[in-house]
Amino acid sequence: KSKKIILVGIGAIHGFTNMGGSFLSIYSTIISKNIKVVARYCISYGYLIMGLVQYLLVIFFTYDTLNFNKLYYALIALIIYYPSQKIFLNINDVKFSKYINYIALLYGCTIVFSYLF
Repeated sequence: KSKKIILVGIGAIHGFTNMGGSFLSIYSTIISKNIKVVARYCISYGYLIMGLVQYLLVIFFTYDTLNFNKLYYALIALIIYYPSQKIFLNINDVKFSKYINYIALLYGCTIVFSYLF
């Protein structure tokens, strides 16, 4: 029951601020017990659900002003995927979880400081 509440909270944060990804990543490493393949699956699945819901809402509310001229971003994602796959395979499970937490902390600090200054 608490997992559902946490996931709804992460989804709400993502829906209102578009910043739920860090919470999702940290939560995924916790529930996966530091097994990087399971954590990566949970993160991917969570992003898929959050992205689909967000995309459907954007289409529903603003279809007439939607612009599809930036589809090349999908190509950039594919180009980045292959080198990052090599890095992923060479990192052990515990280091992967630590890196996720450090990246989330760095991202959070960046957001906080950008609002302060």
